[in-house]
Amino acid sequence: MVKRILWMVLLVTIGGNVAWAEDYGEPVQEPVHNAPQHDWTFTTSVNYSTGDFGTSTTTDTVYVPFTLQRNFSLGRVYLTIPYIDQRSGTDVNAFGGRPFRTGGPGTGDTGWVGGLGDIILGGSYDLLREPDKPFDLSAFSSIKFPTANKNKRLGTGKFDESLGLTASKDLGKNWSVLGRIGYTFNGEPSGIDLEDQFFYDIGVGYQWTKETFTSITYEEKTKLIDGQSDPRDLILGVEQKLNETVGVFGNLDFGLSNGSPDFSVTVGMNVWF
Repeated sequence: MVKRILWMVLLVTIGGNVAWAEDYGEPVQEPVHNAPQHDWTFTTSVNYSTGDFGTSTTTDTVYVPFTLQRNFSLGRVYLTIPYIDQRSGTDVNAFGGRPFRTGGPGTGDTGWVGGLGDIILGGSYDLLREPDKPFDLSAFSSIKFPTANKNKRLGTGKFDESLGLTASKDLGKNWSVLGRIGYTFNGEPSGIDLEDQFFYDIGVGYQWTKETFTSITYEEKTKLIDGQSDPRDLILGVEQKLNETVGVFGNLDFGLSNGSPDFSVTVGMNVWF
């Protein structure tokens, strides 16, 4: 209980900007120096993923997060309430909206089951902003609340906490390099021996116009289950500002290992007010 309270205090204190790429419930963010200056951001998206995770059955997942973010001068705080719908093999579970293999050969098909996903509270603090060819550095943390139905394998039924750093550097001529590094402390559900996860992203972005930003990102996480593959993904992203208050975005995610879905697609929108 003391650990949970300390994490809550940290989140409320630092505020938050998560990462510049969507990651199952975290709002999409461009580099800090490109983001519109508004008090609030509402983000929603639809993510569909499919893959067999090295088993004989295919897992299909639809994940729809609704995120409200409060923006401050040096940070942001967000709350994500997601819906998840999943059809999986008998040894595939959802972890924060993302499917993973729990072990075993995998048999059968559970059929589609859905409901409330794991609610996420997160935040970060901008440690550094440079005005000329800027380098932006932010610290982030988040708590995943176990609100998804464990019996339907839509969640693990345990709290998880993450912390880390995100950074972006303007290279000039519309190019930027983007990165994230972090660590997740996973709860221990009965019957599943979950490992904690180290993760990192590295990518490049290009600002085609003032309104259009694209990126390509490599993401890797350590495995959740001993003996399974590390999740590795290649992500192509695009963001388009329609005006000063509305933007749309999309991601194509290609799994590079059996620890990730074979393919996923995301479309969504930001509303700033």
